[in-house]
Amino acid sequence: MTVEYGKPVDLDKWMYLVQGVRYNFPGLETEKGLNEHRDTVLEFMGREEAVCVREDEEIMGVLLFSKKHNMICCLAVAPEHRRKGVASVLLDKALSELDRSRDITVTTFREDDEKGKAPRALYKKYGFEEGEFVTEFGYPSQVFILHRTLDINTLKLKDLQPSQFFISEDKLKAVRSWFDPSDLSVFEPIPVKLLDGTLVMTDGHTRAVAALQSGVDSVPLAWDTDDLDLDMYRRCVEECRNRGVFSPQDLVSRILSAEDYSEKWDKWCDEMQADIVRKRELMSDIRLVRPSEEYIKQIEEYRSEFPSERMRVTYDPDRIPGMDHLEKYSSVSEWLEFCRSMEGKISWFMSVRNSDGKIVGFCCLRHKLEYDDDDPDFASHIGYSIRPSERRKGYAKEQLRLVLHEAHEMGIDTVRIICRDINEGSNRTITANGGVFVDSIYGEESGLTLNRYDITTI
Repeated sequence: MTVEYGKPVDLDKWMYLVQGVRYNFPGLETEKGLNEHRDTVLEFMGREEAVCVREDEEIMGVLLFSKKHNMICCLAVAPEHRRKGVASVLLDKALSELDRSRDITVTTFREDDEKGKAPRALYKKYGFEEGEFVTEFGYPSQVFILHRTLDINTLKLKDLQPSQFFISEDKLKAVRSWFDPSDLSVFEPIPVKLLDGTLVMTDGHTRAVAALQSGVDSVPLAWDTDDLDLDMYRRCVEECRNRGVFSPQDLVSRILSAEDYSEKWDKWCDEMQADIVRKRELMSDIRLVRPSEEYIKQIEEYRSEFPSERMRVTYDPDRIPGMDHLEKYSSVSEWLEFCRSMEGKISWFMSVRNSDGKIVGFCCLRHKLEYDDDDPDFASHIGYSIRPSERRKGYAKEQLRLVLHEAHEMGIDTVRIICRDINEGSNRTITANGGVFVDSIYGEESGLTLNRYDITTI
C-alpha cells in the first residue's frame, strides 16, 4: 500500500469510499451533505491537505487535514480494508505535515458511543488526550488534543528511535572526515518520521553516531515527508528493539567492518524486504469460504496433517482448532450437516488460496461465547488453525483479520480470543490484529494455561 496526496482524478473513487461509510459521519447522511463534502474534498486536494492510501487503483482509506487550523478533519477507511494499518499510515502522514509546535486537534465520538471505540483507541495510541465536549452537525462529539511538543530541533538524539541496528565502520570514517562538532552549518538534518506515535529516524544513523562520539547530543533534525514503505520501517524498528537498540547511543557499540556490515545489515534488509513483499502477495491470495461437499477430500487431507502430539488448546485432545466438533463425527459429510444445523450460532470458514484452491487454514466463529462447549473459562468467539505445511507464511494474521471482519458484519463489536501462553506465534498473531491482553488463566479441567485477549472489531 502507498500513501499519497489525493488528486481531482481520484475524486469519484474517494467519494465512493465515503458514501460507503457515510452513516458513521454526522452531516453526511443526506445527499446534500455528500455533495457539500465532495466540494470540500476538492478544495482540500487543491491545497495538498487530502491524503489517501491506495493499493493498485483501489483507494483503501482517506484523510483530510487543515494546516491553517492544525487539525485532523476527517479520516475514513473502507470496511474491507480495516485492521490493515491503513488508519495509522494516514495519521502518520498527516501528523508529519502538521505543526507539532502547536496543539493538534480532532473531533470524534464520545466514550459512551459505540462508534467511538476504534477511533478513540487510535487517537489515544498517538498521544491525543480527551478535551471538551462539543456538538457537531447536531451530534454529540468530543475534541481530542495532541498537545504541542518542543520544536523538533530542540530534541536530543537520545529522544529518537533508530530504524537501523548496525553502523558501517567505513561510512563512519567518511563522516568523521568532514564532521566538525563546533560547526553544524553543513550538517544535513537527520530525517524523522512519527511512526505509530514514536519519533523514528529514517536515515542519518551514521551521522548521529559520529556526533555522539564527538560529544554532541543535539543535531539538526527535519520531518521526513517522503512516501516511505512504513511496513518495512515498522519491521526495522521492531528488530531494533528486539536487539536492544532504543536510541542512537545504543549504536555506538554496534559498529561493523564493511564485510560484516554487508552480511549482517544489508543481507537482513534484503531478506526483510523480500519477506514483506512475499507476505503481501500471500495475504491478497486467500479468501474465506464456507465448508461444503466439494471440499471433502481436502478437508480430510487437512485433518491428516495434524499429528496426535500437537500442541493442545482445548481440553479435548482430538479437537483441531477451527474444525470444532469434527472429532465427534465418523465422516466429513456428517460434520458438514452439523455445521449447517448450527447456522446462526457458529460459522465455519476455510481460508482458500486463490492461486491453486488449496485450503491453508480453518476457523470457526461463535456468535456468542455461550456457544463454546469448551471449559467455560476458556470461552472464545474464534478458534483457528493453519495447515502445518503452510505455516510461517503470514496466513494466520490475514485469516484472523478476515474472520474479524466477518464478526463485525455479524454485529459482534468485541471478540474474546484465547491461545496457549507458550504459543508465541499465536500470541503475536492476535496482538498484530489489535488484541488487548486481558489475563492468563489456568484451567483445572484441561491443565492448560491460556492467555485471554479482547479485540474491538469496529
